[in-house]
Amino acid sequence: MGATSDDQLLGAAAILSDENDTTGELLATGLDTLVAHGVDDPAWPQDWQASMAGLLDARYAIIPEAAHSPQLENPEATADLLDEFWGRDRAHPPVEPQQ
Repeated sequence: MGATSDDQLLGAAAILSDENDTTGELLATGLDTLVAHGVDDPAWPQDWQASMAGLLDARYAIIPEAAHSPQLENPEATADLLDEFWGRDRAHPPVEPQQ
């Protein structure tokens, strides 16, 4: 945090202090959403994150070997998850193999 600008820290504090729940507004957009966190994330209760994914009808993923900053703690798994989520073909969903 010492190398972060004061403006960024003040902006982040302002965002975090806003208690307006915009989950419904996000759901109403119809956008595909992903809720993901590190397996050892101590900052936000993990049951809250799982609940938000359910409210958003979102994909929910837990990133292994990571805590609150999985992009730093497990960048490969984070990148793989984001690549898969953003790169899937929504017009042609995967076909389930027939049995």
